[in-house]
Amino acid sequence: MQRRVFRRINNLLGKLRNVHTLHLEQVGSVSSTILFEITFLREKDGSSLRNVTLLWDYGLDTAKAFMRLESLESLSVQSLISAQQLVQLKHEQGNPQLSFSLNFLPRLPLPEDMTKTLLTRLGNVVKVQALLTGDDENRGLLPGTMEMNGPLSPAAVSRTFGPIKSTLRELQLTSGGMFWPSHDQTRLDVSDFVALRVLQVPCNCLFPPESESRNGVYKLLPKSLQTLKNFTSAKMDKDEFDWLVELALNKETQLPEIEHVILSEDNGNEGNGTEMGFQMGSKGLPSSLTSLCVMHEIKVDVEFL
Repeated sequence: MQRRVFRRINNLLGKLRNVHTLHLEQVGSVSSTILFEITFLREKDGSSLRNVTLLWDYGLDTAKAFMRLESLESLSVQSLISAQQLVQLKHEQGNPQLSFSLNFLPRLPLPEDMTKTLLTRLGNVVKVQALLTGDDENRGLLPGTMEMNGPLSPAAVSRTFGPIKSTLRELQLTSGGMFWPSHDQTRLDVSDFVALRVLQVPCNCLFPPESESRNGVYKLLPKSLQTLKNFTSAKMDKDEFDWLVELALNKETQLPEIEHVILSEDNGNEGNGTEMGFQMGSKGLPSSLTSLCVMHEIKVDVEFL
């Protein structure tokens, strides 16, 4: 039955013309031992395909079939296994200009050394979506939580993605359900990520919990950045947005491309709390801050999760 469905899908894909983007999700049960095999490319040259997204593990043959296409510009995968396979295939064949997007959500956090090695070998990665890197000691007491082994080190997170700092355009990092025994009081510094346009990062990566000052954020960001999404904390009230004032005042010289800042309120745990939503939502951002951002052509949005 499943093989018959696969044949129909391939027949349909083989009849399509001038398709530039293809998004393939898991077909059938996740636990199925039968992987979807791409056959439609044998019947057409597939020269129009430019962007392909593979969700779940499709196997070496499928990835290889797409990587042979000279027209392909980007390939996105959503699993560590698929990413490791791409490393193997990249050195065997494929377009050297091909770029990669990696989505490791909602999987477990990846160890920093493993992630850094993978990115170094793969290269030309333009987008990453992942939990903060680190070693999870065991499952937390509550369902869906992870207790991390060792302190949170934003500086180490910066170094982990260093191998792709010249190609990375979008970095989305989250920390939902992750708990660390401590924080090493460092900050995420991506100022030398010359291609980065979109950055999503938890509050504790930019603002160490024991630091009295939240200033200097603009110095940690690259001049290429266009959008910053920061998961804020319930402890951050409207008197603690000097970092955003600085960002606006230094836009012309330090962040000429910045145009959008998103403050996502989540009580410090990305979606599990409501305290800050009440706190800042009822008072709003300071009018002087809003006016300053408008003056410098920076749109500021507040999300309530």
